[in-house]
Amino acid sequence: MTFFQICVFAVCGLVFAIILKSMNSSFSIFIIAAITIITAGFLILKLNGIIVQFQKLLAYAQINQKYINLLLKIIGMTYVTHFTAGLFKDNGYMAAADLIEVLCRVSVAALSLPVVLSLFETVAACI
Repeated sequence: MTFFQICVFAVCGLVFAIILKSMNSSFSIFIIAAITIITAGFLILKLNGIIVQFQKLLAYAQINQKYINLLLKIIGMTYVTHFTAGLFKDNGYMAAADLIEVLCRVSVAALSLPVVLSLFETVAACI
């Protein structure tokens, strides 16, 4: 499925959910959840292809694999956090969404400390 087809699918599902919601149907939340899960599935398929190509590129650059794994982990954390915080915000739980985002920022900072330390060691070796 192409990007355009996924967007059309999502918009059609959203219109259907809005129509159901206007009729006071509680099924609209299930429609939105299904759209989200299907779209996330396509996102994972696309990301898998990107990761494979990214690893091929990094093999040519001869970069340490632990840094690449760390980078992919941080990217994954931010995607999951964005999705989770969006769900909380859509349901009116702004404070909880903000706490989830703060937790992600602190986790990313903690995970990136070895990279920063390695950078300082490299700079210190050059001086």
